[in-house]
Amino acid sequence: MKKILISAVIIVLIAVGAWSGAGIYAGVHVEKTLIAFINQLPERSPMRVVDLKHNRGLMASSGQFTIHYADPQAQGTNRPDLVTAVVNYEVDHLMSWTYMAEFTWHLTPADAFGENLKTLFGTNFNVSGQGTVDWQGATQSDFAAPALRYEQGTDLLALGPWQGDMLMNGPIFNLFIESPAVDIQSQDTFLKVTNMSFKVDLTDRLNGVGASTLKIEDVSFPTTNVQGFTFKASNELNQGFLNFEVEKQIKKVEFVGQTVTDVDVALSVKHLNQQSINELSNVLNQTGNFDNLTAEQQQIVQAATVRLIEDGFAVSIPKLQAQTERGMIEGSSVFNLSANTVDPNVFDAAKQVKAEGKLTVARMIMPPEYEGLVQMLGLATRSDKGLQSQFSFVDGKLLVNGRNIDVNMQLQRINQAMTDFLVKGP
Repeated sequence: MKKILISAVIIVLIAVGAWSGAGIYAGVHVEKTLIAFINQLPERSPMRVVDLKHNRGLMASSGQFTIHYADPQAQGTNRPDLVTAVVNYEVDHLMSWTYMAEFTWHLTPADAFGENLKTLFGTNFNVSGQGTVDWQGATQSDFAAPALRYEQGTDLLALGPWQGDMLMNGPIFNLFIESPAVDIQSQDTFLKVTNMSFKVDLTDRLNGVGASTLKIEDVSFPTTNVQGFTFKASNELNQGFLNFEVEKQIKKVEFVGQTVTDVDVALSVKHLNQQSINELSNVLNQTGNFDNLTAEQQQIVQAATVRLIEDGFAVSIPKLQAQTERGMIEGSSVFNLSANTVDPNVFDAAKQVKAEGKLTVARMIMPPEYEGLVQMLGLATRSDKGLQSQFSFVDGKLLVNGRNIDVNMQLQRINQAMTDFLVKGP
């Protein structure tokens, strides 16, 4: 019996030791994850995380860090901060079967940003959340922020409340934010937003690769009402080349007595050299524009632009449509610049450029007198769907509504200008 008791005590001690060891491991892992997140922020990122103060305990940890978010449109490397905030957190890393750790956090605006918010709204604006870290290292958290309201005379500014959740797991980052209302009013104008949400799904958070969606149920101005607004953006990396797409959809727009429905416009750009895009972005981030460049920056911009042209790319508007009470507009277009595999320093538009597009205007959108003029000038033809205009450029030949347009002289000038650019630069 005594041996059994001793064995039981030993087993309990081993279990307690293992449990405590797992808690210590979780505490170390949390600290390393925080440091890695801070160090992994891209150099060109407008966000900086500084002053990490992590207090690691046996079964729990706590700490603080400061977030600075600079104005991305400002010029130079010392850009002013738009947002400064302090984050305080507490982590419970006692072992459980489901989670490595559980945590709570609070974000408080600081410095001039915090003072301005407090002056305007008369209260501190705090964002708080709670989340978990699982045994695979995935970190998820929900969060919420209270409503803010400023009112004086006829002026009103009401924001929120806000709520959402986020997930980070290796290169993956997901974020969802929603708010029921934004209300801005003054004596002469107003802006009301109802049910707004923003979603981000990144598959490579360090390079910003993934998709995002902004949705707004209703937006009202004094003369305009927009219903069912959706904006989508996505990009992907494929063997060193960047593809991205954007799309804007609106179910209904009413303005100045006119109504437009089912608006859908999409833009697609493919096969952009990623290295060139990164270099151009860095220069833009340093200067705010491409004016007053240093000699080194001019060389970078030239080399990056030449590389984009040499590798080729494609730009298209795959979807362009809208409905009105008088008819419908529908169109699409594509422009393709292929790489010159024979001599990269010689530009040949006839061999490298292909383009086509069409636009259909149905029923009575255009007044009859203008419709006749458009047809007479050869800008459009009549079809079963309505007025239709189309063009194509293939093998150096431009066709507009079936008519051949001589562009040989223009092509020669373009070829010479582009060849000079590829060899000499701008």
